[in-house]
Parts: sequence; structure tokens; C-alpha cells
Amino acid sequence: VFARAHEGPKMPLAIQRHKLKNAPAMVRLDTSMAMMPAMTLKSHKAIDLVVRATASGEVTGGSGDFEVILSNLEWRSLSKPLQVTLDAENRIE
Repeated sequence: VFARAHEGPKMPLAIQRHKLKNAPAMVRLDTSMAMMPAMTLKSHKAIDLVVRATASGEVTGGSGDFEVILSNLEWRSLSKPLQVTLDAENRIE
């Protein structure tokens, strides 16, 4: 699960890794999870939230993996947790 800037570099702003065997999971992304100090959630108004399940365990998705992208979220205005479900409709072809 990761957040990236909606506009600009696609490097994750915050990321958490989980195993599918532990699903469902509550995930909270925040500025402490930045990969680079200059690229944080706070530095972007809109983000894309990506939830991806890969058979290989690698970060990049491929054929047969599952992925949901919630695009252009104005994360500061979210008033309650988002619920994301990975199912057959989210399979990467």
C-alpha cells in the first residue's frame, strides 16, 4: 500500500508492506514514512493511493497480480478511513 503524488514524480510518498495472509489489514500512511525528506505527503495536495498484491512479493505489479488505484485524492479532506477491496475485477492482465 503506498501513496504517490497525483502530479509529479511517481516515487512513493509513504508506503507500508503487508502479507496477504494477514488480510484484512488497517493501514495508516503518514509523513514519517517518506522515502526522501523533501517528498512527503504534506508537500502534495492530491495523491494517488495504490493497493497492490503481487504473487512474487515484489513492489512492481505484473500480469496476474491485483491492484486498485484511487486517483486524485485530496487526502487532507478525508474524514474517515477508506475501504479498498482487491478481487477478481482488480486483476492485472
